[in-house]
Amino acid sequence: MPKDAITDAAIRAVDVGGSRIGIYGVFRPKSLPGDAIAHETRTTEVYYMLEGAGTLVTGGTIVGLKPPPAGRNTGPRGDRIEGGVTRHVMPATSS
Repeated sequence: MPKDAITDAAIRAVDVGGSRIGIYGVFRPKSLPGDAIAHETRTTEVYYMLEGAGTLVTGGTIVGLKPPPAGRNTGPRGDRIEGGVTRHVMPATSS
């Protein structure tokens, strides 16, 4: 994945019985500010971080709605999320 662009690359998604499981490569460079984005899916998601850190917010309401940049996910996005549960995420350390 390019280190200078926001990337959400599908690697593989498969149906397994009554579920759908997807593997994606996701990259967010520090040099590009991120939006608060509503992300709804019917695919089970497990995040495994290799490096860096970030903030994951579940629930809540997006504030300051704005249109998506060209070529990006069309889901609702805005300046921030209010009323959600915030988690600081980073790679697990080995013991």
